[in-house]
Amino acid sequence: MSNQTNMPLRQGKMAKDEKGNLVLINKEDKAFAINSDLSKIWFMLDGEMSLDVITNHLSKDAQISKNEIKQVLISAIEKLESANLVTWTNQRSNSSETSETSI
Repeated sequence: MSNQTNMPLRQGKMAKDEKGNLVLINKEDKAFAINSDLSKIWFMLDGEMSLDVITNHLSKDAQISKNEIKQVLISAIEKLESANLVTWTNQRSNSSETSETSI
């Protein structure tokens, strides 16, 4: 059993376009228009929270079932990932493991 979990990590930056609309800008400097819901999801992708934790937060805020929220969350992350606005990081669930070298 692996003790690592993949965590979504936001990439790029958020800005406003000339009309004041929210956009996400990836490392290739390409801008993507977003709404406030997607901006909230993007901000939550901090590389520290699992999909389940994010789902729980969003479900409480929106008062929508976890199953519905998780489907929306996965779809949003897939779109963000395809735009190079999300990457995945491994987090150890057990930090007591260390690697030592004998001399």
